[in-house]
Amino acid sequence: MTSFFVDAETGGLALPLPRAAVVPVQAWERGEDGKNRPSGRQAQDASGVPLWSLPALVYANRYGRAEPETVELLLASVTRPDEADFFPGGDA
Repeated sequence: MTSFFVDAETGGLALPLPRAAVVPVQAWERGEDGKNRPSGRQAQDASGVPLWSLPALVYANRYGRAEPETVELLLASVTRPDEADFFPGGDA
């Protein structure tokens, strides 16, 4: 997955997709065979706060023009974030 900085002041606004759901991010572990597999736990950030994912739309500048791209916003929160908080007027 591509990671990049989103800055609303410079036009890099991320728009949550309509009807998108906030879901827990799956933690992964390396098995004895060297392959990654789901651990059954929720991933956490460096300070131990659970991570949540929300699909969003950004417009990336590609070849001199803005093109839409779907990304996942990673949210660190002790409790599950409410999708309505990301839409003006709660229009999720």
